[in-house]
Amino acid sequence: GLRATDPKELLGYPDPVGPDNDPYIRIALNRTAMTLAAWGAHPATVRHPQAQRRAEAVLALLRKHRDVYTLGRPEQRYPPHPLYLPNSRRPAVFTA
Repeated sequence: GLRATDPKELLGYPDPVGPDNDPYIRIALNRTAMTLAAWGAHPATVRHPQAQRRAEAVLALLRKHRDVYTLGRPEQRYPPHPLYLPNSRRPAVFTA
């Protein structure tokens, strides 16, 4: 998958996810003890239908393997990026 410091840059690509992204997510899930969702809610992506569908698909993929945690409020629609949170935050089960 592609990544950028400014998520708006990804919106012009026909397939920013790529064909190998989900298999590598599954590999990572099998190697970790906890799944922490923290992709944030950039205004350009939360309003973009393709980005919304991808966030929902990734969350469904993660939840097939185990509980998903967040450092934000568990009921928020998007798990906040840790860059914008205080160090005192502790993981809680992501329920959104």
